[in-house]
Amino acid sequence: MKRWLRANLVGLVAIVLLVPATVAITFANEVGAYNETRESEPVAMGPGDEVDYGGTGWKLEAVRRISWASEEGVETELPNATDLVVVTVEVTPKEFDAEGLASFCTVRLNEMDGDTIARSWMDATNDPIDFWPPDGVEAYCKTELDDPYLMQSAFVVPSDTSDELTMQIRVDSELPRYLRLRLF
Repeated sequence: MKRWLRANLVGLVAIVLLVPATVAITFANEVGAYNETRESEPVAMGPGDEVDYGGTGWKLEAVRRISWASEEGVETELPNATDLVVVTVEVTPKEFDAEGLASFCTVRLNEMDGDTIARSWMDATNDPIDFWPPDGVEAYCKTELDDPYLMQSAFVVPSDTSDELTMQIRVDSELPRYLRLRLF
């Protein structure tokens, strides 16, 4: 057995060194690729700010919070113990692709605990409520528009949600950067 170990010592040492190195390099590459495809670098924006992000100008126009127990909440058919947070943003397309289209975006509403997201909600477009933006206001990013427009997003949240809310705007070509719009 000792003879076999001496004869194969170089190969065994190579295996002991190369296996952990290979695992570490593979893991580092996978983590890097994962981080590049998710939101991890916020571009902060507060009420009254105008920010260019993703080839588009963004400005918060209005925020409303509607209780389920209010007259408008009942008309909207909000579920019990929920609120509807309605966010209106001015969108100014500035850069376009080869086909003349502006960037597409997705939005989320986040309840913050400091810099950490405590809870998060998707837009209520597919929720069973009766709420739509007024005429002339879009419900999502419009890639075919080249003039400024208003976009209104609505989110159904539990009534116990704090006012530490941000709207997260994501343009895939900008990842891992995303726009974090503080609402209040």
